[in-house]
Amino acid sequence: MDAIVEVATPLAAALVDLDATYFVQMAIFLVLYALLSQVFFKPYIRRLHRRDEAGTGLRQRARDALQRSRDLAEDADRRLAEARRAAVLERRRLTEDGAALREAIVAKERERCRARVDEELAALESQKAAFLSQSDRTAAELATLIDSQVQSVEAR
Repeated sequence: MDAIVEVATPLAAALVDLDATYFVQMAIFLVLYALLSQVFFKPYIRRLHRRDEAGTGLRQRARDALQRSRDLAEDADRRLAEARRAAVLERRRLTEDGAALREAIVAKERERCRARVDEELAALESQKAAFLSQSDRTAAELATLIDSQVQSVEAR
């Protein structure tokens, strides 16, 4: 066990000792960090900021476009509702106008038919009167003919 302790003692001392290599490594690290900072980190961070700003601008434009589309949709819905209301009113007006026109046409045709019926009734009445006057004359002639035939049959 003494051999292990003797070997470990120089190693423990080497871990704690600071020599010039530590400062050389620190200088190399700082130079490399400064170089990478100028060449890689700062341009990368600038690019990330530009990308974030562009994304923020795009998101804002997208929100604005979405709001405009919602406004347009609301306007279209409002105008469509107004058009529907106007169409309903127009349909009612046309229905009422059509009903009034139908009533006017029906009344006109009813009056025309009534006048024609009255004309036909008058014609029938005149034909009836003519028939009756002619039938009286024809009946008298037939009565005379029948009477003469009856008398001729009795005379035989």
